[in-house]
Amino acid sequence: MKLSNLLVAGISAVVSLVAVEAVVRVWNDISLTRTSNFLIEMLDQKFNTGVSVHDPTVGWGLAENYYFEGGGMTTGAFGIRMNENAIRPLPQPRTSVLAVGDSFTVGSGVTDSESWPARLEQFTGIPVVNGAAGGWGVDQMVLRAEQLVPAVRPHTLIVSVLAQDSLRNSYSFYGGGYKPYFTIEDGDLNLHGQPVPRLTAEPIELGPVRAVFGHSYLVHWGLIRAGKLFWWSNHETNYRRSATDQEGVQISCLLMDRVAGMRDAHDLDVIVMMQWGAAESMADEPPWYGPPVLDCARKHGFGTLETYNELHRIGVEDQDRFRTLWIDEGGVLGHMSVEGNRLMAELLAREFFPNSIP
Repeated sequence: MKLSNLLVAGISAVVSLVAVEAVVRVWNDISLTRTSNFLIEMLDQKFNTGVSVHDPTVGWGLAENYYFEGGGMTTGAFGIRMNENAIRPLPQPRTSVLAVGDSFTVGSGVTDSESWPARLEQFTGIPVVNGAAGGWGVDQMVLRAEQLVPAVRPHTLIVSVLAQDSLRNSYSFYGGGYKPYFTIEDGDLNLHGQPVPRLTAEPIELGPVRAVFGHSYLVHWGLIRAGKLFWWSNHETNYRRSATDQEGVQISCLLMDRVAGMRDAHDLDVIVMMQWGAAESMADEPPWYGPPVLDCARKHGFGTLETYNELHRIGVEDQDRFRTLWIDEGGVLGHMSVEGNRLMAELLAREFFPNSIP
């Protein structure tokens, strides 16, 4: 084929693609002059649409006053998840328990009244304020507690750590979003990354393919329609390390110093609960990244609850019951179910609030 023919073919292909790009944009009400990277915008919106919002202190959290009648997720002031499908004011000072944690605490996959903080409130009659959000590391939980304790003024703080949350301390960019992070220098913690930027303000390095083709709505739309969203959005830059896993656990231990500072400044009782995933609960012994954090909590005199022993016992004695404690998420036992959250609340109530149980 002559060079001229190749040139004509190339020009024709480009014109055709431009024409299809225009048709797809018009069809989806996208401006023809829009030049932004659609992948960057989509990742940014992950933390800025609906119930999930950007937070300059902790990276992301829940929106305030998110409600629709009959909905399964309701929030109030400060993005606190409600314990029923109604927005209610904060409890009176010194009357409540404040819980911080990740998706296992916020109650992913269950309704407002079925999270373990909601169940704990039901069992004890003590108001429980759910200040958790999905995807957080222990670093974000403690920073969130420092935000909320002066506003909520609880008498008790529960820090509920899914064991692997300590490993999340090792990232400055996690799951597609920037987060604050600590480094250890001369045995002390140094905080970095605040105010936490939005992706649109400080774009991540996408690599050449996504950096170029992310500007094409045709490519962006086509990959999503083809079921390739996970590949398109979850690339290697979705997770950016700032420390090793071992340092992540050390950071959790050093963060107990900050929790102790809150306790002393605000006259708090503190409970640190260690939660586990289904597979971890069936290991012969608790994975290495969990127990040291509880040891550090005990050194500060905090109340501690290790849930591995009870979960492992149930798994060994009654596999059918064990499976009911978790939500089947595509063939994998993922977040805790209604039954699992009830068990967590029962363990907490029995250990720390026995005189309040009706």
